[in-house]
Amino acid sequence: MKFYNTKLRRRSFVAFSLCTTLWILFGYNGVFLNYNGNEINCTAMISIVRPIQLPSITKFDLESNETNREAFVTLITGDTYVAAALVLGYTLKKHESMKSRQRDMIALIKHGLILDEQHRRMLEDVGWKLIEATTFSFPGTVIPRLIDGLLKLHVWSMTQYARIAVLDADAIVTGSIEEPFKFMRSNMDIPLLAVNYLFCPKVLEKKTYMTAYFNAGVLFLRPNIEHYEALINLSSKQGYYHLKFPQQNLLNTYFLGKWLGLSVIYNYVHRNAVWFTDMDSIRIVHYAGTPKPWEKIDGTQVKSSGVLWPEGDLIWQKFFVNMTREYGWKKHHYLGENPSEEFQQGFDFERLNL
Repeated sequence: MKFYNTKLRRRSFVAFSLCTTLWILFGYNGVFLNYNGNEINCTAMISIVRPIQLPSITKFDLESNETNREAFVTLITGDTYVAAALVLGYTLKKHESMKSRQRDMIALIKHGLILDEQHRRMLEDVGWKLIEATTFSFPGTVIPRLIDGLLKLHVWSMTQYARIAVLDADAIVTGSIEEPFKFMRSNMDIPLLAVNYLFCPKVLEKKTYMTAYFNAGVLFLRPNIEHYEALINLSSKQGYYHLKFPQQNLLNTYFLGKWLGLSVIYNYVHRNAVWFTDMDSIRIVHYAGTPKPWEKIDGTQVKSSGVLWPEGDLIWQKFFVNMTREYGWKKHHYLGENPSEEFQQGFDFERLNL
């Protein structure tokens, strides 16, 4: 009798393990038959709320073994950036950068972020492949909106690709970005291309030297495991880099003297419109800082001229409206099933015609 109970427990454990595994991998919520023909309900055995299951970056692989692959990568750390990532993906696909060469679009999703089914479908409709990745902690206190910045370090581990353009979700593509990829294909020893931090004229007047410091919102890089492991290790070392803009400072410290500068047209911070005149040549507009073009603007942020949307913000708004109409989305699509308070209160649906 003791042997029978042991076998029974073992069979029950195997059945439970199988249900658990299938539930995790495939979201199976049906039934199985146990050893004597009785049904085992997997849903009843696992009585927790199931978020959408995304492939982990540690298990992420390409469907083919093609070499010389290139990709675009962005980061999503909360529902406030879902709309931004949608517009970025929409603008990427509108330009020949996606049409002339086969490039994947990868969105790294912060581990533990409950991305609802509606948002997942929208992101995939635009072209993003969703990959879950863990984030890392900074060795000190940082600005709350920058706390998940180290998620970007995972891009250096994606050696399935030869070259990657990583763009923050608050960027849009307005022209061809083939040249940086072309340059990296012909210069194999360059690990990183970026745009030098663009100081406004008043700041430059006070400087006696030029600073070699890039903005990390747009990077063209070559994945490399050695760089990845070194960055992970150094990211936890207090004193190695300043925590005011932590991710950007870490990358600048590590790649000091190793990166090559790109023209400002590949990472144009939109608020520089007051003094940058060659607007038609811009390839990437980056909405760095706050407020974002989708956020509500209070009275203190309105220009004396009465213009609520700066010129650069209007560019983002136009793409958002066109995308929304093209896909037939409404306000409830963007809100999803369980929107955060920050998203509900901060997203300006009325001004964006929703």
